[in-house]
Amino acid sequence: MPPDAGSSAKELAECVELLLQLDEPAEELCDEFLAHAQSRLAEDLSALEAELGQPGPGPSPPAGPLSDILEFTDKGCNGFVSNTCLVIASYQDLFVHRPAAGGRDVALMAGAKLVEFVDRLMGRYFALVERRIRVEKGVGDNSLLVRGLDRFHRRLQAVIKLLPASNIGAEGTEILVRAAKERIRQYLQALQSFYADCLTDVRQSLAAPRLLGKDGANLAELLGTISASILNQIKSVLAYVHLFTAKDITFSNKPYFKGEFCSQGVREGLIVSFIKYICHTARQFCETAGEKGATPPGLLLLLSRLCLDYENSTISYILTLTDEQFLGQVSDLLYMGQ
Repeated sequence: MPPDAGSSAKELAECVELLLQLDEPAEELCDEFLAHAQSRLAEDLSALEAELGQPGPGPSPPAGPLSDILEFTDKGCNGFVSNTCLVIASYQDLFVHRPAAGGRDVALMAGAKLVEFVDRLMGRYFALVERRIRVEKGVGDNSLLVRGLDRFHRRLQAVIKLLPASNIGAEGTEILVRAAKERIRQYLQALQSFYADCLTDVRQSLAAPRLLGKDGANLAELLGTISASILNQIKSVLAYVHLFTAKDITFSNKPYFKGEFCSQGVREGLIVSFIKYICHTARQFCETAGEKGATPPGLLLLLSRLCLDYENSTISYILTLTDEQFLGQVSDLLYMGQ
């Protein structure tokens, strides 16, 4: 007779131990143990899913998450992940490491069942984590998200250590990689929107009526303002994404974050892509010159000088700044691989 749903892990283990001593079929006991454990772990997953908020009625937008990304991660780790570790340890003591009748065959059977069980439930947990990560759309300070991902990665190591045969280590790393790539995409969009807003401000300044006795907009001042604003925004974004590679972040030593994230993600995917966007936007303005409602001549002059400055010095400065912050880690990785 299986234990009731309210049995503690200790009571369950004692019950199974007695049944094993009575030569009850080990495979059936494995299934009973895991079925009971699943009901308890499913409660943890349901509680975590509730933290994501509920869909709004009808066309209403869904309610936001009940906690920030760091609190959500803590609840998942302190609940589901911790309880999963307890289940794994108890199960292994009873069925895998126990010198019971059947010996190695029983241990292999029990181990395979455990891996399948944990991989399946961890898959549900990972899906909830990714749903919560997708809610993070703000493009300001990145620290809360990175700390949440770091805590997720740290606590996952306990499960990996207990059950190295499972695939959760690779799947957990993929979640981190996808989150980082999405943040780079979001920051690129934010830079593009910022640049578009800067150009709108310039156009408004150029179109503003001149007051009697006062000169119109000064192109040199406008150029200086937009150049400084863009550089400051780039520096801020670089600081945000640099958190993914900070030394106190445990996953920063993963090959992706020491290599591809820095070179293909930040340098090429973010900074170079943004520079190309600036050039592409300027070219579009030039192509409409002479048409009705075309680009004001003052804006064309400003963009021409901006592109010239970028060609002569600014691009080199931005890329050097990026390389100093990120590509040094790629060089270290290549050196270690030699």
